[in-house]
Amino acid sequence: MCQMIFFMDIDGTLKLSGLPLSRKMHEALRHLKKQGHAIIFCTGRTLLEIPDRWRHDGAIACFGHQIIYHDRILYQHPLTKGQDDHMHPLFGFGWSRVYTGVKQMNRYPIYKAVYWKRGWHVRYPDGMDKGKGIDWLSEALGHPFDLSIGIGNSLADLAMWRAVNIKVAVGHRCEALNHQADICLERRHLAGFLKGVKQDATYFDNWRRTRDWPGDGQKPSCARRSCNNS
Repeated sequence: MCQMIFFMDIDGTLKLSGLPLSRKMHEALRHLKKQGHAIIFCTGRTLLEIPDRWRHDGAIACFGHQIIYHDRILYQHPLTKGQDDHMHPLFGFGWSRVYTGVKQMNRYPIYKAVYWKRGWHVRYPDGMDKGKGIDWLSEALGHPFDLSIGIGNSLADLAMWRAVNIKVAVGHRCEALNHQADICLERRHLAGFLKGVKQDATYFDNWRRTRDWPGDGQKPSCARRSCNNS
């Protein structure tokens, strides 16, 4: 039996921005849990932006600046108070609520500040990324998993991939990402791909070797190491 831990980006990977998590994706995540594997969301969202019903084992949120595992806080690093006053942030995400205005935001820990300056901008704390967050979590847990899988869709996920064994690219819209991926999937195939995971690591080895779509026997258009950026 191979116990795995899945680090998953949310927006653009598990779902499109602005849309809910699909029924098929919920079923795929439940399947992974039934197989005894761990699911950690690894995202730029803050914990406040991740619905409780989505959480399975924990999250590396806010690009590594908020880390929880089974509702236990392992790490938190907010923005330095006052450092963004000149940007006039409109609102900021705290641990349990959203704060508005600079004065209010300077009274509480803020992990993500949103402001307007010729367009919307987001400010995160400095010092962490998804990969460093995975390293922190692994050290805290004592490296209990046999295999780690990172699933993402953008350059921000390259840091996550540095800290995992198997790299899965979703959506094939980022050519630089796909060139470094072990497995490349169209987003519509991700739920089926996850439902095929059991407790044997050769599932991934066989998929990479044959490059066939394991869900229904059909080979998707991006089932190759380097995908077209379309």
